[in-house]
Amino acid sequence: MSINYQKLKSMVDHYQIFDLVAYITEEVQSLQPKSLTGIVKQWLANLQTEEELYELIRFCDEALLNRLSRMLTTYGYRRFGSIRMVTLYCDDLLREGKILDADDRLSLY
Repeated sequence: MSINYQKLKSMVDHYQIFDLVAYITEEVQSLQPKSLTGIVKQWLANLQTEEELYELIRFCDEALLNRLSRMLTTYGYRRFGSIRMVTLYCDDLLREGKILDADDRLSLY
């Protein structure tokens, strides 16, 4: 399985949500025996840049895949540590009610 991130970005930018969901569904079905974590690990292994990860997170947010979005955000925070990833990670912490944890992480930047 190999996600075409440019195709994914184009679909998100043009609000082709049904095509986007169909595309991701095909990719997931090709890996049916694996768990969600296994699928995500394989996707992450193919990521080259923070921008590709950001587009994948953006898609998950658009498609209301909150659990997957949080997993990707946590991974991005740990791998890249950029201000964008820290901000997304802290947003997740705030949604979970962990205000002090978010404040601690943001104060480091």
